[in-house]
This record gives sequence, C-alpha cells and structure tokens, in this order.
Amino acid sequence: MKSNLNKIFLLTLLAACFSIISYKLPVAKASDTHNTTHESKPNPSVVPTDRNSNNQNNSALVPIQENEKYGYADRTGKIVIPPQFDEARKFSDGLGMVRINNKYGYVAETGKLVIPVKFDDALEFSEGLAAVKVNDKWGYIDRTGNVVVPPQFDEAKHFSEGLGLVGLDGKTASHSHSANSKEPTRKYGYVDRTGKVVIPINLAHAFTFSEGLVQVIIDENPNIPNSGKYGYMDRKGKIVIAPQFGCADPFSEGLARVSINNKNGYIDRTGKFVIPPQFDVAASFSGGLAEVRLGDKSGYIDKTGKFVENPNQPK
Repeated sequence: MKSNLNKIFLLTLLAACFSIISYKLPVAKASDTHNTTHESKPNPSVVPTDRNSNNQNNSALVPIQENEKYGYADRTGKIVIPPQFDEARKFSDGLGMVRINNKYGYVAETGKLVIPVKFDDALEFSEGLAAVKVNDKWGYIDRTGNVVVPPQFDEAKHFSEGLGLVGLDGKTASHSHSANSKEPTRKYGYVDRTGKVVIPINLAHAFTFSEGLVQVIIDENPNIPNSGKYGYMDRKGKIVIAPQFGCADPFSEGLARVSINNKNGYIDRTGKFVIPPQFDVAASFSGGLAEVRLGDKSGYIDKTGKFVENPNQPK
C-alpha cells in the first residue's frame, strides 16, 4: 500500500505543479495540434488563468487519494491530513478546499476544518477571497468564512489583481445548432472586493487580469465561428490595444502571445509587435523563454525572437 501511496503522491505532485483545476486557458503549447484554417476561440465563455493561484500556493501539502477518499501529504509523501474527504483541492492562501458529500468547505494545514462544509460549490482562495455558491448564486467569502460579497451572481471566478470575474444571465437566446434550443445569454464583468461593479457586466467572454491587462473579444458574430477579434483592456475597462488578433494570451513577463492569420508573435503592453507573427505554434514566456514551433523546427526563443541553444543548461 505504501508503494501505491507513493505513486499516488507522485502523480498528485505532478498535477499540482501544473495546477490542474476545473478549467484551463486555451494557451498554445508547442506540442499542441492546431487547426490550420481557424484560430482558437475560448470555450467556455469564462476562461480564467490560474497564474494568481499559483503564486499564492506556498503550502507544503498536496492532495492525495486513498481508497476513494482524499487527504493531504507533505512533499516527502508523509500523510499529514488522513484521507477523509470526497474531494480535495490544492492549498491556496493557507486553506485547502474540500468536499464531503455534496457540500464544500476549507481546511487549515493542521487538518482542522476552519470553514464548515456548507456551500453548494466553491473555488480555491485567491487574493484572500474565494468564490462560493449558495442556492444557485455565487458570492465571495474571506479566509474566516465571512461573506464579503453576498451570493448574487450566476457565475464567479477567482480574483486577479484586485478584481473578481462575475457573470449574470440575461434573456434566453436561440442557438443555430438547434432550432428548439434556448439558453440564457450570460454576460460577464468585474467587481472589486466590496462587490461593487467596476467593469460593467456586458462582456460576451471574460478572462482574468495579468500584468494590468485582460483580453477582450469584440465584433463576434454568433453565426460565424471564430469571427471575434481579440484586444486588451485595462482595469478601468478601457480598451488600450484595439481588437485585431485571431487569438491572444495573457501578458507574461511583459509580452503576450497573439496570432494573426494563424501565425503567432508577441506584442508588448502598447500593442507593438516585439517579435513578428511567424510561428506555427507558440506558448507564453516563462523564465525569459518561450516554446515555439516554426515549420519543422521546435525549440525555445528569447525575447528578441532568437532560438536559444541548450535552454536548460545552467548559466
């Protein structure tokens, strides 16, 4: 059983390193297979990044599974919180989100249940707040469990750079794939830590902020796939980089991967191309390098766009 537990721990540790959560940002990786005729479009409509939760996940504990129950172990594999939960997420802001039956709460690193399992759904903490669901509505609590933004939204995601991404359902709309299908039209916006709407809830798609900017999609025709263009707006809701890209990633290390005509390049915060669009596949910068593919050539480039030999070699 110890061998199995070690295997489980290793897999869990790897998962934690890649921050596996319930949604993912459609960031192009050099190993991805891309459609050669259409540029990627976010799906679902809310596509938060998990960059912020990574920065706040300083816990030495990682989730483990044993006999269909979840607990936590330290990074040596020693069980610290015995498996007893039906679900357990990585620690963030010093608390781990857990589920017992169909209710969610939060535990401290000691294993003490500090916020009772009473929510219908919940997310990990980010910037000291966590989105929780009560009676089909979402709001936010602080680390003591106090409600700071009452449940009132149809959707809520993590806070990033002081703003929380929220959604509200509007009128129902028919979808072209089914003449009889009608679903609510959900719009998105951003609130501050008091729940005050800072950026109006009228966006068709939404992302989380990174380095003071966030992607927006404008002029999307629901009857034409991938018809929207990406741009960026600031924390006041002002569009500062005009929508013109087929796809765009969050800013990372001062640059953002964007695509035009299915070719990827990198822009700075003014919208100027620093590395012209030329790559078939490209990822965001991390540690001064970005993974790309150009024809048959794959590898890493620096911030000048030059391929780097032996990127893993110590400097």
